[in-house]
Amino acid sequence: MTNANGALPNIRLKPLKWTPHLPPLEMEDATPAQLKAMQVTPSAKKVSPYVRTLAHDPESYEARTRLFNDIMYVEGGLQNVDRELGALSASFVNGCMYCANVHARRQASLAGPTA
Repeated sequence: MTNANGALPNIRLKPLKWTPHLPPLEMEDATPAQLKAMQVTPSAKKVSPYVRTLAHDPESYEARTRLFNDIMYVEGGLQNVDRELGALSASFVNGCMYCANVHARRQASLAGPTA
């Protein structure tokens, strides 16, 4: 998880602006397979541009989301604050600073103020 200089990456808690390389799907243009894949998203809110971008490849999106849901939302096991720390670490390893930022902010929120 270190950078080329051997230092830990610098993570900010201020939200980052995310811009996908592909335009997010428009819901009215989604195929039946894409719509089915997006049903595994646990949010009761609108389907985000992030989800609509990942749904370009519905098979990969569905597999990724089922795994994520099993890790982050399963009953028992680690507390949510620790799950977010694990997701933050995985994001560093994957090289996704946007995901790292999202998980760092969520982990900090769950951990509460520190002395």
